[in-house]
Amino acid sequence: MKKTTKNSSKPKNDTKKKKRQRRNEEHSHSLHIKQKTIETHNKKKKTEIQIASSSNPTDTTEKYYKDDVTDNDSTATSPNLKRKYVTRKSKLLGTQKASSAAQKRAKIQAKLDDMLYISDQYLFSDIRNHHLSDADKDDTDFYLNYHPAGPVGYEGVSQEFQIPRWMPIAFRPSEEINLSDLCAYTATYIFKLDPEQLLGDEVLVQSTTNVIGDRKSLKSLMPKCHVDEKVINLVVARQNWLIDTIGKMKSIWYMPTEFAQHALEEHKGADYVRNLYQANYMTARPSVSKMFIPMNDNGNHWYLMIVDFIQRKLVCLDSLRCDAREHFRRRAILKMAIFLEEIIMHESFSEDLTPFWPDRMISNYALHEPKHIAQQIPESNDSGVWVSKWMTECPFRSDYGNIIANTASRMRIAINLVKAGNNVLHEEVLAKAAQHWKDEDEKVDYLKVNW
Repeated sequence: MKKTTKNSSKPKNDTKKKKRQRRNEEHSHSLHIKQKTIETHNKKKKTEIQIASSSNPTDTTEKYYKDDVTDNDSTATSPNLKRKYVTRKSKLLGTQKASSAAQKRAKIQAKLDDMLYISDQYLFSDIRNHHLSDADKDDTDFYLNYHPAGPVGYEGVSQEFQIPRWMPIAFRPSEEINLSDLCAYTATYIFKLDPEQLLGDEVLVQSTTNVIGDRKSLKSLMPKCHVDEKVINLVVARQNWLIDTIGKMKSIWYMPTEFAQHALEEHKGADYVRNLYQANYMTARPSVSKMFIPMNDNGNHWYLMIVDFIQRKLVCLDSLRCDAREHFRRRAILKMAIFLEEIIMHESFSEDLTPFWPDRMISNYALHEPKHIAQQIPESNDSGVWVSKWMTECPFRSDYGNIIANTASRMRIAINLVKAGNNVLHEEVLAKAAQHWKDEDEKVDYLKVNW
């Protein structure tokens, strides 16, 4: 019996032993799997960090910088890898900053290019919209290419200042126009881009004889535009002021555009016209050498009549001769001479008025048409510019053939009219011009900082 009992308990002990052994094996296997998992994780992490240190920063920089901060794995925090990683990080940040600066410069340049494009488009559209001929509208390169021989006389000053390309301006000076900084400010203000294009009612010139010139009239000096007769009258007012200021014994008479129009177009009487102009334009002096009279043909072409009292000549200066209109213009000058003769024969003119002959027969003066006069480019609409130049350059000399008018002349006439001493508004306008330049300059500085 005892033997049987002993034998029966043996299987039971074996079963417990096997269960214990199986549990140990399972636990060992579990530990092994866990260790393998940890090793696999560490290897993977190490591989990812190595990839991050050598890959494109735009793809992995943000991800692995974050892991480096939060992960406490010994492999990821080794000193050598940290040093290499921080160096790489600083380089990447420098690259990003350089890229950001380049993008900022590109945005600023794009903005400035847009400003220049708008300015240029405005310029060409303004010039085209105010042409009066189809040929003008087709000539898109005229503004850039029309620069004949260089300016002479008061236009030949040394260059001191350049108007930058980003400055918005409807009439941009060419390389031939040498401007000081004050002249550049003035030109930029005269020809600034108005919301209503060429329309501008701000008065920029008011002569001491109350001849008015607004921005619209001065903008008629833009290339290929017909010069407003207000501009010619402003030149007349300025020249009369200069003659009075100089105080020369040889006095010059400059007549406004309405003088010839009253006589030839409106058929006013000599006494009526004399009463209008004698006091302000035909003051008696001990010696009167010349008289300048702007003339207009058919409402679209200006030419100049000069009465040379010393040489006893009637000089006709025409910048665009036309065979079909030559006879008409010559007859107009002869009619004007007869009309003028009737005016100065009035008793109100003193007998001491020399060099008039006692009979004062101006109609007997020889008609002189200089053949060496330079001619304007067809379709340039420059006749008013030529008339203004002749009056400005030739009060005391008769070498009319040496006078040249071009785009530089247009710009110079506008600047000189605003800056003239007889412009009672010149200090106010020059102050506005300097402020306008400053405002535009600040706009560009703002773009450079904020774009």
